[in-house]
Amino acid sequence: MAERSQNARKHGAQAEPPKSLVLVHLKYILGFTPDAGDLIYPTPKLAAAIHLAACEARLDQAHAHYVKVQDTHRDAEFDNLMDGVEDLLYFARLNFREVQEALSRILKMEKFSTFAANREKKRANRYLSEAWSKRGRALQTYLET
Repeated sequence: MAERSQNARKHGAQAEPPKSLVLVHLKYILGFTPDAGDLIYPTPKLAAAIHLAACEARLDQAHAHYVKVQDTHRDAEFDNLMDGVEDLLYFARLNFREVQEALSRILKMEKFSTFAANREKKRANRYLSEAWSKRGRALQTYLET
């Protein structure tokens, strides 16, 4: 499970947000742009603001990923596999048993295509809810310092 989690952070909606986006959020949180020296040795209040800005940036990423995934109703990889099997049926001279096997596999892939797309929607929803939760905790920490 930890390997998938790290993969999601590295490549997915939970990837490290760009520093420029974090700095934009930090500017809105503080009302000014902090100096580079302040960022190297932050006060507790500034450290909480930096963490909040990073959480805001991750929330933006998770929300964008969530919106993008909602229009997906089928998985593209499964659809490509189905196209390959359909091409095999069209161009190859197969016996009846091979045709039945190919059709059976196409129907299974059809089912898994929608299943995979729905699974990705659930994952995006989980990423979004986790981002909201982390942002809420960071905001509370910032307000308490």
